[in-house]
Amino acid sequence: MLGRGTRLCPDLFGPGEDKTHFLIFDYCQNFEFFDVNPDGIESKIVKSLTQKIFEAKLEIALLIREDAQSSEEQKTLGESYLNELHEAVSHLDQSRFEVKAKLRAVVEYSNKARWQNLSKSGMQDMNSELSGLILPNPEDDELARRFDVLILNYQLALLTQAYSTERYINQISTTATALLKKQNIPAVALQQDLLNSLQTETFWEAVNVNRLEEVRLALRDLIKYLDKDKQKTVRTTFEDELDHDGVAEHDLLPSYHSLQSYKDRVASYVRNHSDHLVIQKLKSNKAITQKDIETLENILFDGETLGTRQDYIEHYGDKPLGEFIRSIVGLDKSAVQEVFAEFLHAGNLGADQITFINQIITYLSKNGVIEKKMLFEPPFTHVHDQ
Repeated sequence: MLGRGTRLCPDLFGPGEDKTHFLIFDYCQNFEFFDVNPDGIESKIVKSLTQKIFEAKLEIALLIREDAQSSEEQKTLGESYLNELHEAVSHLDQSRFEVKAKLRAVVEYSNKARWQNLSKSGMQDMNSELSGLILPNPEDDELARRFDVLILNYQLALLTQAYSTERYINQISTTATALLKKQNIPAVALQQDLLNSLQTETFWEAVNVNRLEEVRLALRDLIKYLDKDKQKTVRTTFEDELDHDGVAEHDLLPSYHSLQSYKDRVASYVRNHSDHLVIQKLKSNKAITQKDIETLENILFDGETLGTRQDYIEHYGDKPLGEFIRSIVGLDKSAVQEVFAEFLHAGNLGADQITFINQIITYLSKNGVIEKKMLFEPPFTHVHDQ
């Protein structure tokens, strides 16, 4: 709404009668909220069921590998999980945008040999880079995947002995009881013996990860036959009431500045003053003096419109001001090309290598700075993964 309001509109009310002001009716108290929370409230990323299944199977397999007392049956189960996960990674469609963005990890873990000596760091790498890329099987029912997560979490509880398993037993037993009422369905009738055994203490006293896997495979496709929870529809007839006594006018400009986060305010100022002599020096890759740095400090640490030195340290740490400015305005492309010109002409470079250098030039032109470790990540690994 602020953006719409601040748009210029010449001759809005007739020739020479331009738009001079605008009003915002803020009955939801957004101004008050962002005065207190200038950066808003960060929401948590919710993992999909498929992602949870991938990460649980990976952790179970590594726990089994690390445990010297694991039985042969457990080891076989763990390796079957790893084989399944490797196949899922190796069959990722590399033409998908989100897969291209993680191509380094996709290529690395598509190699079966990489799975032979997986460590905890490898597991964390896959959880952060790959687990979210796996798509669910279109033939799978969502309720089946939910049952997978339930059983896999129970397996983890057994292997780690870190928390109680009682709630898992109750959930599985309740599910088995409900399924026994559906024995008129042939697929359910075939699992009658298993469903009955899940009601006994004997079964749970002797349960292990392999037995749970058998339960998972036997019942996951039957969950869809259970009755959906019935909820009574509730209709309301409430009428909105506005508290007219609480309505107050706000001066827009101070409120607008408070709505912007510190980072937004500073970045906006730097872009709008990119013609400043010192900023132009940084953009064109020319050396700056101590006096130039002091000029930047006086601008950025004014203590009012933009903020203080402490604000900068809290958001950007010890990042040098020159590097910070460049990250916003970028570098002049001709200046970057001039730096690389001698290198390009001196070396006998192949087509892929020249493309790689041009990618670096383009990135620097837009972002101003680059960290060396980024050269081993997309988009720089798209031409060649090494």
